[in-house]
Amino acid sequence: MMNAEEPNQRGESADPQTASTSLSAPASQDSGAAARRPAEVHRLIDRMKRIEGQARGVQRMLQEGRPCEEVITQLVAMREAISRVAMAIVASHMEKCLVDKMDLEEAVQRTTDLMLRLS
Repeated sequence: MMNAEEPNQRGESADPQTASTSLSAPASQDSGAAARRPAEVHRLIDRMKRIEGQARGVQRMLQEGRPCEEVITQLVAMREAISRVAMAIVASHMEKCLVDKMDLEEAVQRTTDLMLRLS
């Protein structure tokens, strides 16, 4: 059994109190993650926990043999929730580009690339 203080195989802390801080990229990375504030990271993690709960609910529905329409409704809700998290991350990336006064053409290209990956 892993101690909450020990990192897992990916170097992440198993302790939920410190796990959110491991989501921020080091300041040297140019991913946009470093620009996210702790409160924003907390909100994103809360959203992902709700999505995780929805996924467990869908698993339960499948085990119970619930009607396809009900399962699909929940899957659509999960997809939308994931899209909202992704868009919040893209928005954070765009803000970082503006704050860093990145070359406009480069900022547009990088944001466009992210948006295309989401589609």
